Amino acid sequence: MTLTVRDFLLVFFLFLPLAGCNSSSSDDSSTNVDVSGFYTGISSDEFGTRTFEVLAYDGELKAFSLEGGLLYDGSYWVSGEDVTTDVVGWEIGGTRPFARFEGSGTASGGNEINLTFSPISGDGGTGSLSVERVPESSINLTNEAIAGVYSYTVEGVLFELVINVDGSFQGGDSLGCAFRGQMTIPERDLNILQVESEDISGVCFGDREMSGLAVMTTNLTDQVGLDGIVFVVSGATSIFLDVIPRTTDVGNFDMD
Repeated sequence: MTLTVRDFLLVFFLFLPLAGCNSSSSDDSSTNVDVSGFYTGISSDEFGTRTFEVLAYDGELKAFSLEGGLLYDGSYWVSGEDVTTDVVGWEIGGTRPFARFEGSGTASGGNEINLTFSPISGDGGTGSLSVERVPESSINLTNEAIAGVYSYTVEGVLFELVINVDGSFQGGDSLGCAFRGQMTIPERDLNILQVESEDISGVCFGDREMSGLAVMTTNLTDQVGLDGIVFVVSGATSIFLDVIPRTTDVGNFDMD
């Protein structure tokens, strides 16, 4: 899948209202399948079939289709191999959530998730999601491995993210956005990062404080190439998604 300049603009300027949907962790029973990880696959409904990526950890679910221009944020619960979900959906670049969905299905051995879903409210269709856990989900992350400079330029606007060796980060764009935060590696042998971010300029996101999930990737898009990061963070009233390649340039942000 290849991102165009339009795709990056839609992703970068995604500031959308957020409907209430409380995050909840899955049952602690040792018999429950662990679905934590990064997945890819397809979703089909009455509007068509699209490629989807899914990030899941500790009851928190992020799913998106750059191909379809869709983004979902919510919660999941696991009982044995049964999975239920509750998510809110947006069109990337839209002005409001278009629907809230509930889903149910199975997670076979923690390596794939198959769900059917239907709208609880809003204008959404009934359909299915089938995704497989990608091999890079089992990468053992370290702070040293994720540290670096990540950036891209779209129509003359530079966006840059600098991750330090202690997991702290800072970044922004050449239009005045500035943010900082912390990325935490919650488990060994799991390519998932927990993200806490603060908009210190007041012009980046819809909320000053946001949190979410990120994944290091080598194959999501041609632009990412051999090394990049995908993150989805949300706050009380907004949500933000980005896909950023690692670069070899020295960071130029002084956030002090």
